[in-house]
Amino acid sequence: MEWTYPQIQDDIKLVALDMDGTLLDSQKRLPPDFFDAVHALRAKGVRCCIASGRQYYALLRDLEPVADDLLFLAENGSIIFDGRQNIFTQDLPYSLYRPVVEHIRQVDDCQIVLCGARAAYIEQQDPAYLHQIDLYYARRQLREDLLAPPVEDAVCKLAVYCDRRAEQRVLPLLEEYRDRFLVSLAGSDWVDMMLPGTNKGSGLTRLQQYLGIGPDNCMAFGDYLNDLQMMGACTHSVAMHNAHPQLAAVCRHRAPSNDQDGVMRVLRHQFDL
Repeated sequence: MEWTYPQIQDDIKLVALDMDGTLLDSQKRLPPDFFDAVHALRAKGVRCCIASGRQYYALLRDLEPVADDLLFLAENGSIIFDGRQNIFTQDLPYSLYRPVVEHIRQVDDCQIVLCGARAAYIEQQDPAYLHQIDLYYARRQLREDLLAPPVEDAVCKLAVYCDRRAEQRVLPLLEEYRDRFLVSLAGSDWVDMMLPGTNKGSGLTRLQQYLGIGPDNCMAFGDYLNDLQMMGACTHSVAMHNAHPQLAAVCRHRAPSNDQDGVMRVLRHQFDL
């Protein structure tokens, strides 16, 4: 397929990038020239933001060489960093998340992660599950009982894992909590639960206020349903060719897939990199 890219005339000052399925290819690899692009964009007065459901410390592990030039919307907007400085953390009340933990613990093929500001908290040690945890949570602690609150930390998000069946298996289980949580499909294996109003979109709006810019100055790339609110928070929304149909339907622009170097191809065109 031949791709043509619109020349965006607005003065873009912030580029928000989802990780899995967007910036990373299907083998979870970064584009080889991404670090150079981050530096080049910063020199042009454009901040790059990693907007991900992943833990901040997992993102930092993978992006250490350019961390000081990046903004991070981690845990789907529940935690925000400017480089290594925390500028926002959402605190999810124990009384609110306790019933969800009790419920999911009774489901054999689902696992739950309490996502804290300092670490992720888990109960299970199944090797296949721990492989997924290693990808997304660089700091984690094993707890005998997740219902014993991690009083030394602020829980900002719940993540529920079900191998390749999150949309079919997990979402129906969590319907009853939609009056108390934003329940967001974060991939084929994961569903994330945050306080209503806490998402990548609200995080992007916080960053716009932090930087003194508006939606017209923002471009965002994504592929899955946890990116929906982010697309509504910026003027220049870009869906990957591999995006979920519901996300593609709300985006203004299209990019080649994550396995076709889609993000970098658009950035090179737009910013003459």
